[in-house]
Amino acid sequence: MTGVEWRFDKILIWVGSDPDRISAQALQDAVHGFVHKATRYDVLTDEDVPAEALLSVSLSAYDSQVCNGGHWQFAVNTRMNPVLLERVERCLNVIGVDEHIAIFGEFRALMAASASELPPVEMLDDLEMRPPGIDLLDRRFFNARERTSLWDAHSAWLRGSGSLRFATHWQEPELAIAAAIEAHPAYQARRNEIEAQKAADAKAAEERNRHRRNRAVRFLCEAAGLEVRSLHAALPEEVPGVRIIPVETTSGRHFVRFEGPTATLMTEALRPTGFSSNWFFNELHKESVSARIGRFVRRFTT
Repeated sequence: MTGVEWRFDKILIWVGSDPDRISAQALQDAVHGFVHKATRYDVLTDEDVPAEALLSVSLSAYDSQVCNGGHWQFAVNTRMNPVLLERVERCLNVIGVDEHIAIFGEFRALMAASASELPPVEMLDDLEMRPPGIDLLDRRFFNARERTSLWDAHSAWLRGSGSLRFATHWQEPELAIAAAIEAHPAYQARRNEIEAQKAADAKAAEERNRHRRNRAVRFLCEAAGLEVRSLHAALPEEVPGVRIIPVETTSGRHFVRFEGPTATLMTEALRPTGFSSNWFFNELHKESVSARIGRFVRRFTT
């Protein structure tokens, strides 16, 4: 740590008892994990972690996106974020992979030249609307990748940068990151924001689910030929994860039992009617008479 107790001057990672023997990919995964954990609560900022870590995760984002769907996917998913682009370019230069440097430079030039023909970057969402020539860059990228391992070059640079600190115990990075976050002046305010957001999200989710459950009640009643007169509040939850909503119909009181994704219409005696659905999507699963008889037989003969 630096003189500021929440700022890291080294990338603190746990890679096992013999750091010299880990693969280049394992090293990259550890660095990525460090950055993710350090910045996950939006308390520590980019200034609080080593620059080498930010370059590393930026290169990882570029490589993984291109490997998954080409340079155009990288452009669409990142919205050509200028900070990310500068970090990728800087990382490629410091690790010294000339072919990749040239390809990335041509990619940026191609996107700049195509800007007048494409939607604004914040509206890029069509993976088919790719500029001419970008597929050729993809082929060159993969050919270069076969000749020069990005991650071997990255690993060699990272190990020689003096920015790594290998933990002696697997819990050390977690504890150090937690202590740094809690020491940050913005921690308490951010924690309050997170808790308030969680509560708001939970309330909104419950309201959405209440509407979904009510729709499911009407859907199942309609499928069973019942006309809904009124819905009641859910009964007290006696079994965790199970809700039962009473519903008055033209044929008397029924109940709809919700457990997991399944909603089941039940009689007043709490017996299944044979009508059930996925209450998130209202997909009806009407059990046939033969299936119900078979289930009844199996219940008492096995």
